[in-house]
Amino acid sequence: MIELVDWLRATIERDKTGAQLVTCGGYQAAEWRVGPTRGGRWPTIEEHARLIGETDADVPEVAVIAFAEDGRNQHEHIARHDPRDVIARCEADLAILARCERVINADWGDRDETGHFITVPIASRLAREMVHVLAWGYRFRDLAGYTEVAGGWTP
Repeated sequence: MIELVDWLRATIERDKTGAQLVTCGGYQAAEWRVGPTRGGRWPTIEEHARLIGETDADVPEVAVIAFAEDGRNQHEHIARHDPRDVIARCEADLAILARCERVINADWGDRDETGHFITVPIASRLAREMVHVLAWGYRFRDLAGYTEVAGGWTP
């Protein structure tokens, strides 16, 4: 289980780092939106970026970053995976993973963040299942020799 947790954490952190690198220094994570169609067939994907410290009330800088053929709604899919959204999902997955790892490594008598006792056998089993479910979402990634995810496990 430790190997799976380490692999999953590294995979999620790599995604988060990639999304952070897309955004220029000094700017918040960019939001991508579908912009107007150019030439009737090529919708644009626009990057809406704000400087660090600016709020949603501030007018963002807008730049066209891509064109996508309008036929299978690829532009909608691309825009839904903007850096801001990817970073938020990665942070949520890392938080879930950290909580699961804490429960998996708990001893009898340990308490959770609210002060309640952790029931080790049941909680540990559920936490292990949650780690597998998180890993299942990354099953098409480079597993770097890790076979538990690719080896046929399904949630």
